[in-house]
Amino acid sequence: MVLGEKLQEADKEIENKWVYVDGKKMENGMFKRQINPSDVIINTGDTSHTPRCPIPGRWKKVVRDPHLKWLAYWKDSIFGRRKYMNLKYCSSMFDISKFNTARELKINQAEIKQQYTVDFTRSNLMDKQCAIVTYLIDTLALRPGHVKDGEITAPTVGCCTLMVKNVILHEPSCLEFRFTGKALVDYENEVEVENLLNKEDLREKTEEDKLVVYWNSNKEVAIFLNHRRETLDFEEEQARKLSIQICELNASIDQKSELEIQRTHPSDKYYASEAGKLELDIEIEKIMEKIHELSLQEGTIACSQTYRLETLRENYLDPRITVAWCLRHRISVSKVSISFVAVGYGKEI
Repeated sequence: MVLGEKLQEADKEIENKWVYVDGKKMENGMFKRQINPSDVIINTGDTSHTPRCPIPGRWKKVVRDPHLKWLAYWKDSIFGRRKYMNLKYCSSMFDISKFNTARELKINQAEIKQQYTVDFTRSNLMDKQCAIVTYLIDTLALRPGHVKDGEITAPTVGCCTLMVKNVILHEPSCLEFRFTGKALVDYENEVEVENLLNKEDLREKTEEDKLVVYWNSNKEVAIFLNHRRETLDFEEEQARKLSIQICELNASIDQKSELEIQRTHPSDKYYASEAGKLELDIEIEKIMEKIHELSLQEGTIACSQTYRLETLRENYLDPRITVAWCLRHRISVSKVSISFVAVGYGKEI
Protein backbone atom coordinates (compact mmCIF):
# COMPACT_ATOMS: atom_id res chain seq x y z
CA MET A 1 0.00 0.00 0.00
CA VAL A 2 1.57 3.29 -1.14
CA LEU A 3 -0.22 6.62 -0.58
CA GLY A 4 -3.46 4.70 -0.04
CA GLU A 5 -3.17 2.81 -3.33
CA LYS A 6 -2.50 -0.91 -3.70
CA LEU A 7 0.47 -1.60 -5.96
CA GLN A 8 1.59 -4.93 -7.37
CA GLU A 9 4.97 -6.49 -6.79
CA ALA A 10 7.27 -7.17 -9.71
CA ASP A 11 7.33 -10.75 -10.96
CA LYS A 12 10.68 -11.73 -9.46
CA GLU A 13 11.53 -14.96 -7.70
CA ILE A 14 14.68 -16.01 -5.90
CA GLU A 15 16.57 -18.40 -8.14
CA ASN A 16 17.22 -21.97 -7.09
CA LYS A 17 20.74 -23.36 -6.95
CA TRP A 18 22.10 -24.17 -10.37
CA VAL A 19 25.22 -24.18 -12.54
CA TYR A 20 25.77 -20.86 -14.31
CA VAL A 21 26.02 -21.35 -18.08
CA ASP A 22 27.15 -18.55 -20.38
CA GLY A 23 29.86 -19.36 -22.89
CA LYS A 24 30.88 -15.71 -23.22
CA LYS A 25 31.80 -15.10 -19.58
CA MET A 26 34.61 -16.38 -17.41
CA GLU A 27 32.07 -17.37 -14.71
CA ASN A 28 30.72 -20.08 -17.01
CA GLY A 29 30.35 -23.37 -15.11
CA MET A 30 30.42 -21.83 -11.62
CA PHE A 31 27.90 -23.12 -9.05
CA LYS A 32 25.25 -20.68 -7.90
CA ARG A 33 24.23 -21.62 -4.37
CA GLN A 34 20.70 -21.57 -2.96
CA ILE A 35 19.56 -18.22 -1.50
CA ASN A 36 18.02 -18.69 1.95
CA PRO A 37 15.99 -16.29 4.14
CA SER A 38 19.19 -15.62 6.12
CA ASP A 39 20.62 -14.00 2.93
CA VAL A 40 17.64 -11.68 2.32
CA ILE A 41 17.10 -8.17 3.69
CA ILE A 42 13.46 -7.04 3.52
CA ASN A 43 11.85 -3.60 3.77
CA THR A 44 8.40 -3.43 5.39
CA GLY A 45 7.97 0.34 5.02
CA ASP A 46 6.37 2.08 7.98
CA THR A 47 4.48 -0.99 9.22
CA SER A 48 5.57 -2.97 12.25
CA HIS A 49 4.34 -6.24 10.73
CA THR A 50 7.12 -8.58 9.60
CA PRO A 51 6.09 -11.18 6.98
CA ARG A 52 6.87 -14.79 7.75
CA CYS A 53 9.56 -16.62 5.85
CA PRO A 54 8.10 -18.93 3.16
CA ILE A 55 10.50 -21.64 4.39
CA PRO A 56 11.86 -22.25 7.89
CA GLY A 57 14.44 -19.65 8.86
CA ARG A 58 14.89 -15.97 9.76
CA TRP A 59 15.42 -12.90 7.58
CA LYS A 60 18.96 -11.53 7.55
CA LYS A 61 17.63 -8.08 8.43
CA VAL A 62 14.33 -6.19 8.52
CA VAL A 63 14.36 -2.53 7.39
CA ARG A 64 11.39 -0.23 8.09
CA ASP A 65 11.98 2.71 5.75
CA PRO A 66 8.95 4.00 3.77
CA HIS A 67 11.21 6.18 1.59
CA LEU A 68 12.96 3.19 -0.02
CA LYS A 69 11.42 1.78 -3.23
CA TRP A 70 12.77 -1.75 -2.91
CA LEU A 71 10.94 -4.49 -0.99
CA ALA A 72 13.85 -6.90 -0.57
CA TYR A 73 17.36 -7.59 -1.81
CA TRP A 74 20.05 -10.27 -1.64
CA LYS A 75 23.51 -10.73 -3.09
CA ASP A 76 24.23 -12.85 -6.13
CA SER A 77 26.55 -15.66 -5.02
CA ILE A 78 28.62 -15.56 -8.23
CA PHE A 79 28.91 -11.88 -9.18
CA GLY A 80 28.37 -10.41 -5.71
CA ARG A 81 25.87 -7.86 -7.02
CA ARG A 82 22.68 -6.96 -5.22
CA LYS A 83 19.42 -8.24 -6.70
CA TYR A 84 16.35 -6.24 -5.77
CA MET A 85 12.65 -7.02 -5.58
CA ASN A 86 10.70 -3.85 -6.37
CA LEU A 87 7.16 -2.72 -6.98
CA LYS A 88 5.88 -3.42 -10.48
CA TYR A 89 7.42 -0.98 -12.91
CA CYS A 90 4.17 -0.11 -14.67
CA SER A 91 2.53 0.97 -11.41
CA SER A 92 0.98 4.41 -11.72
CA MET A 93 3.14 5.76 -8.86
CA PHE A 94 6.29 5.47 -10.99
CA ASP A 95 4.57 6.78 -14.12
CA ILE A 96 3.17 9.83 -12.34
CA SER A 97 6.62 10.54 -10.86
CA LYS A 98 8.17 10.22 -14.32
CA PHE A 99 5.68 12.53 -15.99
CA ASN A 100 5.90 15.09 -13.18
CA THR A 101 9.68 15.08 -13.57
CA ALA A 102 9.17 15.79 -17.28
CA ARG A 103 6.97 18.75 -16.36
CA GLU A 104 9.64 20.15 -14.05
CA LEU A 105 12.26 19.59 -16.74
CA LYS A 106 10.20 21.61 -19.21
CA ILE A 107 10.26 24.59 -16.82
CA ASN A 108 14.08 24.55 -16.87
CA GLN A 109 14.39 23.64 -20.55
CA ALA A 110 15.53 27.09 -21.70
CA GLU A 111 18.15 27.26 -18.96
CA ILE A 112 19.46 23.78 -19.83
CA LYS A 113 19.74 24.70 -23.53
CA GLN A 114 21.55 27.90 -22.68
CA GLN A 115 23.96 26.02 -20.41
CA TYR A 116 24.95 23.33 -22.90
CA THR A 117 25.32 25.96 -25.64
CA VAL A 118 27.81 27.79 -23.44
CA ASP A 119 29.58 24.51 -22.60
CA PHE A 120 30.28 23.89 -26.31
CA THR A 121 33.09 26.46 -26.10
CA ARG A 122 34.57 25.31 -22.79
CA SER A 123 38.26 24.44 -22.73
CA ASN A 124 37.58 21.39 -20.55
CA LEU A 125 37.05 18.30 -22.74
CA MET A 126 34.66 16.66 -20.25
CA ASP A 127 32.40 19.76 -20.25
CA LYS A 128 32.32 19.72 -24.05
CA GLN A 129 31.43 16.02 -24.17
CA CYS A 130 28.63 16.44 -21.61
CA ALA A 131 27.28 19.39 -23.61
CA ILE A 132 27.24 17.37 -26.85
CA VAL A 133 25.52 14.39 -25.20
CA THR A 134 22.90 16.67 -23.60
CA TYR A 135 22.30 18.34 -26.96
CA LEU A 136 21.78 15.00 -28.74
CA ILE A 137 19.39 13.77 -26.03
CA ASP A 138 17.48 17.06 -26.13
CA THR A 139 17.19 17.46 -29.90
CA LEU A 140 17.12 13.84 -31.14
CA ALA A 141 15.67 12.00 -28.11
CA LEU A 142 18.56 9.54 -28.25
CA ARG A 143 18.89 7.28 -25.22
CA PRO A 144 21.86 8.05 -22.96
CA GLY A 145 23.30 4.52 -22.99
CA HIS A 146 25.84 3.38 -20.41
CA VAL A 147 28.58 0.87 -19.80
CA LYS A 148 27.78 -2.00 -17.42
CA ASP A 149 30.38 -3.46 -15.09
CA GLY A 150 33.20 -1.58 -16.77
CA GLU A 151 32.67 -3.21 -20.16
CA ILE A 152 30.15 -3.14 -22.98
CA THR A 153 28.24 -6.43 -22.70
CA ALA A 154 25.90 -5.86 -25.66
CA PRO A 155 26.33 -4.35 -29.15
CA THR A 156 23.72 -1.65 -28.39
CA VAL A 157 24.83 1.97 -28.45
CA GLY A 158 23.62 5.17 -26.79
CA CYS A 159 24.83 8.78 -26.58
CA CYS A 160 27.48 7.98 -23.97
CA THR A 161 28.85 5.00 -25.92
CA LEU A 162 28.82 6.42 -29.46
CA MET A 163 32.02 5.78 -31.41
CA VAL A 164 33.58 7.59 -34.35
CA LYS A 165 32.32 4.86 -36.70
CA ASN A 166 28.71 5.53 -35.60
CA VAL A 167 28.62 9.20 -36.70
CA ILE A 168 29.48 10.76 -40.07
CA LEU A 169 29.59 14.53 -40.55
CA HIS A 170 28.26 15.89 -43.85
CA GLU A 171 29.08 19.54 -44.47
CA PRO A 172 27.81 22.00 -43.57
CA SER A 173 25.56 20.84 -40.70
CA CYS A 174 24.26 17.33 -41.27
CA LEU A 175 25.00 14.41 -38.95
CA GLU A 176 24.49 10.83 -40.13
CA PHE A 177 23.96 8.26 -37.36
CA ARG A 178 24.34 4.51 -37.86
CA PHE A 179 24.30 2.25 -34.81
CA THR A 180 22.37 -0.52 -33.06
CA GLY A 181 20.02 0.92 -30.43
CA LYS A 182 17.83 -0.48 -27.70
CA ALA A 183 16.24 -3.90 -28.32
CA LEU A 184 18.85 -4.43 -31.08
CA VAL A 185 16.95 -2.10 -33.45
CA ASP A 186 19.17 -0.34 -36.00
CA TYR A 187 19.14 3.45 -35.82
CA GLU A 188 19.89 5.14 -39.15
CA ASN A 189 19.20 8.83 -39.44
CA GLU A 190 20.51 11.99 -41.11
CA VAL A 191 19.68 15.06 -39.07
CA GLU A 192 19.66 18.78 -39.74
CA VAL A 193 18.95 21.25 -36.93
CA GLU A 194 15.28 21.97 -37.55
CA ASN A 195 11.82 21.35 -36.11
CA LEU A 196 10.64 17.78 -36.67
CA LEU A 197 7.00 18.34 -35.80
CA ASN A 198 4.70 21.22 -36.78
CA LYS A 199 1.42 22.20 -35.23
CA GLU A 200 -1.70 21.65 -37.32
CA ASP A 201 -4.96 23.60 -37.15
CA LEU A 202 -7.73 21.15 -36.17
CA ARG A 203 -10.61 23.57 -35.69
CA GLU A 204 -12.34 22.87 -39.01
CA LYS A 205 -11.62 19.13 -39.17
CA THR A 206 -14.02 16.26 -38.49
CA GLU A 207 -13.49 13.87 -35.57
CA GLU A 208 -12.07 11.22 -37.91
CA ASP A 209 -9.62 13.73 -39.39
CA LYS A 210 -8.51 14.81 -35.91
CA LEU A 211 -7.85 11.20 -34.96
CA VAL A 212 -5.73 10.72 -38.08
CA VAL A 213 -3.68 13.78 -37.06
CA TYR A 214 -3.33 12.25 -33.56
CA TRP A 215 -2.09 8.90 -34.89
CA ASN A 216 0.24 10.56 -37.41
CA SER A 217 1.73 12.68 -34.61
CA ASN A 218 2.23 9.54 -32.54
CA LYS A 219 3.94 7.90 -35.50
CA GLU A 220 6.26 10.88 -35.98
CA VAL A 221 7.38 10.58 -32.36
CA ALA A 222 7.72 6.78 -32.68
CA ILE A 223 9.99 7.35 -35.72
CA PHE A 224 11.88 9.92 -33.67
CA LEU A 225 12.42 7.34 -30.90
CA ASN A 226 13.14 4.50 -33.37
CA HIS A 227 10.29 2.28 -32.10
CA ARG A 228 10.21 0.08 -35.19
CA ARG A 229 8.64 -3.37 -35.39
CA GLU A 230 7.95 -6.02 -38.03
CA THR A 231 4.71 -5.81 -40.00
CA LEU A 232 2.46 -8.82 -39.35
CA ASP A 233 0.93 -10.83 -42.21
CA PHE A 234 -2.68 -10.11 -41.22
CA GLU A 235 -1.91 -6.36 -41.16
CA GLU A 236 -0.56 -6.49 -44.70
CA GLU A 237 -3.67 -8.42 -45.79
CA GLN A 238 -5.94 -5.89 -44.06
CA ALA A 239 -4.19 -2.98 -45.78
CA ARG A 240 -4.40 -4.78 -49.15
CA LYS A 241 -8.16 -5.34 -48.80
CA LEU A 242 -8.74 -1.70 -47.88
CA SER A 243 -6.71 -0.59 -50.91
CA ILE A 244 -8.81 -2.84 -53.19
CA GLN A 245 -12.05 -1.44 -51.72
CA ILE A 246 -10.88 2.12 -52.32
CA CYS A 247 -9.93 1.30 -55.93
CA GLU A 248 -13.35 -0.29 -56.54
CA LEU A 249 -15.13 2.75 -55.11
CA ASN A 250 -13.05 5.09 -57.25
CA ALA A 251 -14.02 3.01 -60.29
CA SER A 252 -17.65 3.35 -59.22
CA ILE A 253 -17.20 7.13 -59.03
CA ASP A 254 -15.91 7.08 -62.60
CA GLN A 255 -19.03 5.18 -63.71
CA LYS A 256 -21.29 7.67 -61.95
CA SER A 257 -19.37 10.53 -63.57
CA GLU A 258 -20.08 8.98 -66.97
CA LEU A 259 -23.79 8.95 -66.12
CA GLU A 260 -23.42 12.59 -65.02
CA ILE A 261 -22.22 13.41 -68.53
CA GLN A 262 -24.83 11.24 -70.25
CA ARG A 263 -27.81 12.59 -68.34
CA THR A 264 -27.83 15.71 -70.52
CA HIS A 265 -28.25 13.51 -73.58
CA PRO A 266 -31.84 13.42 -74.84
CA SER A 267 -31.85 9.60 -75.02
CA ASP A 268 -31.38 9.33 -71.20
CA LYS A 269 -34.70 10.71 -70.04
CA TYR A 270 -34.47 9.52 -66.39
CA TYR A 271 -31.11 11.13 -65.55
CA ALA A 272 -32.21 14.22 -67.43
CA SER A 273 -35.12 14.60 -64.97
CA GLU A 274 -34.77 16.43 -61.63
CA ALA A 275 -35.36 13.17 -59.67
CA GLY A 276 -32.63 11.41 -61.64
CA LYS A 277 -30.16 14.24 -61.08
CA LEU A 278 -30.83 14.27 -57.31
CA GLU A 279 -30.46 10.47 -56.99
CA LEU A 280 -27.17 10.48 -58.89
CA ASP A 281 -25.76 13.32 -56.79
CA ILE A 282 -26.72 11.51 -53.56
CA GLU A 283 -25.10 8.26 -54.74
CA ILE A 284 -21.85 10.04 -55.67
CA GLU A 285 -21.78 11.85 -52.32
CA LYS A 286 -22.25 8.57 -50.40
CA ILE A 287 -19.45 6.90 -52.33
CA MET A 288 -17.14 9.87 -51.68
CA GLU A 289 -17.89 9.66 -47.94
CA LYS A 290 -17.15 5.92 -47.97
CA ILE A 291 -13.83 6.51 -49.77
CA HIS A 292 -12.90 9.15 -47.19
CA GLU A 293 -13.78 6.78 -44.34
CA LEU A 294 -11.72 3.91 -45.80
CA SER A 295 -8.80 6.26 -46.51
CA LEU A 296 -8.78 7.27 -42.84
CA GLN A 297 -8.76 3.61 -41.81
CA GLU A 298 -5.94 2.94 -44.25
CA GLY A 299 -3.95 5.83 -42.78
CA THR A 300 -4.50 4.61 -39.21
CA ILE A 301 -3.33 1.09 -40.11
CA ALA A 302 -0.29 2.48 -41.92
CA CYS A 303 0.62 4.44 -38.78
CA SER A 304 0.69 1.37 -36.55
CA GLN A 305 2.06 -1.18 -39.04
CA THR A 306 5.77 -0.50 -38.73
CA TYR A 307 6.06 1.30 -35.35
CA ARG A 308 5.11 0.39 -31.77
CA LEU A 309 2.55 3.10 -30.98
CA GLU A 310 1.39 1.18 -27.88
CA THR A 311 4.88 1.44 -26.37
CA LEU A 312 4.87 5.17 -27.01
CA ARG A 313 1.44 5.79 -25.44
CA GLU A 314 2.01 3.61 -22.39
CA ASN A 315 5.55 4.65 -21.50
CA TYR A 316 6.28 8.05 -23.03
CA LEU A 317 2.99 9.95 -23.27
CA ASP A 318 1.52 11.50 -20.14
CA PRO A 319 -2.16 10.37 -20.21
CA ARG A 320 -3.20 13.69 -18.68
CA ILE A 321 -2.00 15.43 -21.85
CA THR A 322 -3.95 12.96 -24.01
CA VAL A 323 -7.13 13.50 -21.98
CA ALA A 324 -6.70 17.28 -22.18
CA TRP A 325 -6.25 17.02 -25.97
CA CYS A 326 -9.41 14.91 -26.29
CA LEU A 327 -11.44 17.36 -24.19
CA ARG A 328 -10.12 20.34 -26.15
CA HIS A 329 -11.12 18.82 -29.48
CA ARG A 330 -14.30 17.13 -28.17
CA ILE A 331 -13.18 13.57 -28.81
CA SER A 332 -14.03 10.60 -26.60
CA VAL A 333 -10.98 9.34 -24.69
CA SER A 334 -11.94 5.78 -25.65
CA LYS A 335 -11.29 6.65 -29.32
CA VAL A 336 -7.54 6.88 -28.68
CA SER A 337 -7.53 3.52 -26.85
CA ILE A 338 -5.63 4.62 -23.73
CA SER A 339 -7.07 1.92 -21.49
CA PHE A 340 -4.24 2.45 -19.02
CA VAL A 341 -5.80 5.82 -18.08
CA ALA A 342 -8.47 3.96 -16.16
CA VAL A 343 -5.89 2.13 -14.03
CA GLY A 344 -4.44 4.23 -11.23
CA TYR A 345 -4.87 7.66 -12.86
CA GLY A 346 -8.35 8.65 -11.72
CA LYS A 347 -7.24 11.07 -9.00
CA GLU A 348 -4.37 12.57 -10.99
CA ILE A 349 -6.49 13.27 -14.10
